Amino acid sequence: MPLFKVYQQSQPEKERSNTTCDNSNSTFEMIFSRLLEALIFTSAIAITAYTYITGTLFNQKASSLIVEGPRASSPPPMIQKNAYDDDDMKRRRIQAWAEEQKLITPQTTKKRHSSCTLLNETKVQLPHMKRDKKRTQSLSCLATKEQQEEILSRMEERLQSLIQQGQEALLSPMSTNSLEVEIIQKDRLGQIILNRPNKLNALNLSMVQMMTPQIKAWEKSEMIDVILLKHSGGKGFCAGGDVKMVVDLAKAKDPNAAEFFRKEYQLDHLIATLNTPFIAIMNGITMGGGVGLSVHAPFRVATENTLFAMPETAIGFLPEVGGSFFLSRLDGQLGVYLGLTGKRLKGADVLYAGIATHYISSSRLLDLEQCLSRLKSPTYDTINQVLDQFSADLSHTPFSLAGSSSRSIDRCFRHHTIAEIIEAIEKEEACEWTKETLTLLSSMSPTSLKVTLEQIRRGKSMSLTQCFQMEYQLVQKFLAGHDFREGVYSTLVTRSKPNWQPSQLSEISESKIIQDYFESPSPLDLVFLNKRDFKSYPHHQYMLPSEKDILNIRLSRQQVMDHFVNEYRGKQGVKQKVLDVLDRYMVYE
Repeated sequence: MPLFKVYQQSQPEKERSNTTCDNSNSTFEMIFSRLLEALIFTSAIAITAYTYITGTLFNQKASSLIVEGPRASSPPPMIQKNAYDDDDMKRRRIQAWAEEQKLITPQTTKKRHSSCTLLNETKVQLPHMKRDKKRTQSLSCLATKEQQEEILSRMEERLQSLIQQGQEALLSPMSTNSLEVEIIQKDRLGQIILNRPNKLNALNLSMVQMMTPQIKAWEKSEMIDVILLKHSGGKGFCAGGDVKMVVDLAKAKDPNAAEFFRKEYQLDHLIATLNTPFIAIMNGITMGGGVGLSVHAPFRVATENTLFAMPETAIGFLPEVGGSFFLSRLDGQLGVYLGLTGKRLKGADVLYAGIATHYISSSRLLDLEQCLSRLKSPTYDTINQVLDQFSADLSHTPFSLAGSSSRSIDRCFRHHTIAEIIEAIEKEEACEWTKETLTLLSSMSPTSLKVTLEQIRRGKSMSLTQCFQMEYQLVQKFLAGHDFREGVYSTLVTRSKPNWQPSQLSEISESKIIQDYFESPSPLDLVFLNKRDFKSYPHHQYMLPSEKDILNIRLSRQQVMDHFVNEYRGKQGVKQKVLDVLDRYMVYE
């Protein structure tokens, strides 16, 4: 199939143009031939590398794209796509290089093209000519010498790029729109894009297995300086693990139920211990498994669309994915409160709580990506400065749990049993917070509440690796139990009130919980992909200051505030956080 459609010319015109066109046509044919060879070579290497690294073949839809080639409306491989583009934008980007010279008027055909087709058939006209077929000629004949040289130069550059991409494919899996995880390299920025919007990007085993080898490859590659994780669009960054799938596997006694958690925890631990800077863009619903992918990274960006929660106790489960580590290290008793109640935090609250490191408006994310992709061998400090520059002004955005709510949380959730916590809440002054909190706790699985409290208390003195290992032991017991299956089916399938067993807190003692869940061994152990470990986050300086940091400064109120504003270089949210902590503890002391 010709790359450019050449319309029939009148005989005199042919005779006049043959001499001038022969050399140009041969040059164009040579370039196009090399482009096609490079494209086929690149595709073959990418498919081979992907199959070798992951051991997983493309699904049927992806395979059909490779065998049959893309439809005429699909972007040619030589045009780099943008994950945020809609279909119309992608088609416009395909035509952009030709339309810059105002030489080409693309006309999309309805035929299915083979995998060797690089461009749709096009009709090329000079601007000063009448638009009739008799006077229409080929691009190579009518373009000026300068224009031909420019187009040839672009094609040569693209040819070299295709060859380089073929070589790089040995280190990175191939990306297609049909995959649930897309992999894109933009300059020295590696992007992982969650692409399962109809399920709010809920994690399944295949998604985890695609991300892990890619991150490992980028960690070893000298071509990637920063890794960025985001989602392709929609409301959900990642709404958690696909718990319905996991419960069905567990019900069938399929070992892949436990295997999912093993692979997931290995991925979460890998992200937490990377040497390559990792940025998670939590621009949407971020719960459960989505928290595991982001909260342990050195940089976590919240936006006005972020909705955070660890709601596992509501489905008869526990806040895992390292929840025992990060929840136990939040200010005061905030982590215990969030883990037990599943309380949702929105927008800037995710930053104030210590879960995100930065708060950036979603409208600036594309500009942020462009800036990050242009950085040359950036340090962690350099990346932090860039994120600070893009951060939104929070001067008039307080923490929704500041003041009396924070004081109540610390007073009530410092106790060592769920019964004592509930009793303390009931003694608090009646308000919206006490009513909401009691309602939340009363609907949760009693077993989940007691396991979660013990889990977070133990996690405070454990390393990250130890926390993941403890959680993997606990998860295996929940997979074999009643409440997890009951909670998932009641919440997601029957939409009914779950029938917890036992149904009352008084029916199960703390000693029984410790014996059955924490002292009794589980059959499977968890081994990580590297031996790195820590007891406090190594990049905590990029977060807001903690309560402990603030209270250790023995100065006047104004001096304390000035100290931290200067120390964190005017970072958005620092002033509000410091004032909240000082006000709260002035009441105590």
